[in-house]
Amino acid sequence: MKTKNLALFVTAITAAAALATALPAAADGPSLAWLGGGERIQGSGKIVSQTRQPGAFRGVELTTGAHVEVVTGGDDSLTIEGDDNILPLLETVVRDGVLTIRPVKKNMQIDGRRVRIVVRARKVDSLGVAGSGRLEANGVRADKLTLEVAGSGSLDIDGIDAKSVDVDVAGSGKVEAAGQAARADISIAGSGKADTTRLNVQHAAVSVSGSGQSLLAAHSSITANITGSGNVGYYGDAQLTKAVAGSGTVQRLGTSAR
Repeated sequence: MKTKNLALFVTAITAAAALATALPAAADGPSLAWLGGGERIQGSGKIVSQTRQPGAFRGVELTTGAHVEVVTGGDDSLTIEGDDNILPLLETVVRDGVLTIRPVKKNMQIDGRRVRIVVRARKVDSLGVAGSGRLEANGVRADKLTLEVAGSGSLDIDGIDAKSVDVDVAGSGKVEAAGQAARADISIAGSGKADTTRLNVQHAAVSVSGSGQSLLAAHSSITANITGSGNVGYYGDAQLTKAVAGSGTVQRLGTSAR
């Protein structure tokens, strides 16, 4: 998963969503409005569930407004619960080792408020959200773990055990990460936020472009680069190297976040 590709996807769906808000909904039944080749579909309210076997994967990418929970140590399957007219419009495909959860048509806007997906993965090393979705995971073990959000979505990852963790936020989304790793590389473009204060690392490198915020904790070294009005807040007594262009700030918040 690449943050630039996710960001392009979000730009398209954000424009479609804005147009959809300006259009009147159907008087009754599921709404179906054509939006530049896309559709906006309301859930029926009748909840059903199904289990799918997409094949082996090592990453999970959510590109629609649903809630996903990733459980590691499973059998590479998933259970989807939601409106009976929405589930057939969600496809779960594996490409290049990444399980992507997305609408069956490009730019299709579906009502994902009642969609809950549990993904059971043998092992994962990348997790991403594009759009307004929410993804949670616990007990993730990997040599290198990649966490990406593009848009207004969120990632909440607990129990990380990794050599290195890469965090990329593009837009107004949020990443929360907890656990342990030798190194963390954090990049924020826009107004998003990365909270890794509960991620125990030795070394951290942070780049903020825009008005975003990075909160972290490190024991040995921190390199912080800010362009714009963003800010970096850190815990611990790590050696700090910083470069700020603009009104951004780098501030020590205390000895420990706990």
